[in-house]
Amino acid sequence: MCGSRCLGPMTFSVDLTGQHVTLSQEGQLASRDPSSFMNGLAFLSRTVKVDEKLCIRIEDRTSLWDGALRVGFTSVCPQRTSLPPASIPDLRNTRGYCVVPVPEDLCRCGVQLQFWINYAGMVIVQEIGGEKYYLKAEGLNLNNPLWVFIDLYGSTSAVRLLSKCEKITHFNCVPVQESRGVDLHWTWQELKQFICSRYPLVDLDVIGFQFAKADKHGRLCRLHANTLRKIKKELADNILYIVPQTDIVLNEV
Repeated sequence: MCGSRCLGPMTFSVDLTGQHVTLSQEGQLASRDPSSFMNGLAFLSRTVKVDEKLCIRIEDRTSLWDGALRVGFTSVCPQRTSLPPASIPDLRNTRGYCVVPVPEDLCRCGVQLQFWINYAGMVIVQEIGGEKYYLKAEGLNLNNPLWVFIDLYGSTSAVRLLSKCEKITHFNCVPVQESRGVDLHWTWQELKQFICSRYPLVDLDVIGFQFAKADKHGRLCRLHANTLRKIKKELADNILYIVPQTDIVLNEV
């Protein structure tokens, strides 16, 4: 159902999707190949109004990756040739874009979410019947057309567009294991994307990260990670963690 704040029917745009995104069910369902944790951007088929609520449902998840769904708005007309592999960090600091990492506890299979931008320039994300999360959209001109994008990132592998949100009592979904490690064969760019999935609102240019592992008592032990060979040798069969060198204060979503 489309209300007074709606400009018409909405689907995902077949011309504005990431490399690993597949659309189905008349453009209502967007799925990302779970073999990759990025290249999952999907723009919607039309612009939106201020205060127009968009409803989606998490259809599928994967236990292979960390991080989760991001949603965003932009006043920059999107072009297929310039779609980045991920919205964070690629679009986060780009003028004319606002990217909101959806809290991971909301990205459960079957959860229905609604999100919108208001006249105060606040992007609001809400699970149906739950609390609202806010993020100030800097650099967006609300007098210009606004495009919407969804980033099927990390553990979020499929999202469905809904014509309206309805509170549901159950949804058939297999739970996924939340504990994941790091692939030591990643490139630095892939590792940086992984770090950003853990700390999506942190400026990596000013905060350093180190490698660490947990000892038998569960304490984090620093690793002198000068080379991948040394990391692999010291890591053995333990889980590799990426931890900040300094305290991090996250902006509230």
